[in-house]
Amino acid sequence: LCIAVPCHIFKFWAFIGIMFQVPLVILTNYLQDKFQNSMVGNMIFWCFFSILGQPMCLLLYYHDLMNRKASAK
Repeated sequence: LCIAVPCHIFKFWAFIGIMFQVPLVILTNYLQDKFQNSMVGNMIFWCFFSILGQPMCLLLYYHDLMNRKASAK
């Protein structure tokens, strides 16, 4: 909502990101059991949180905003 409201765009990018956490939890549990290390979960969290999560959501909203402006001209 912090991105969608100022951009006046209601898309499901944030919802998709939240729903992507369900298989990510399953993957994290599997890898923690396989490697017997809790650091795996920490690395997965920071990789997805810092690289793929919020930045990707922000870029998708910005892309939609620029497409809207280009089509309005």
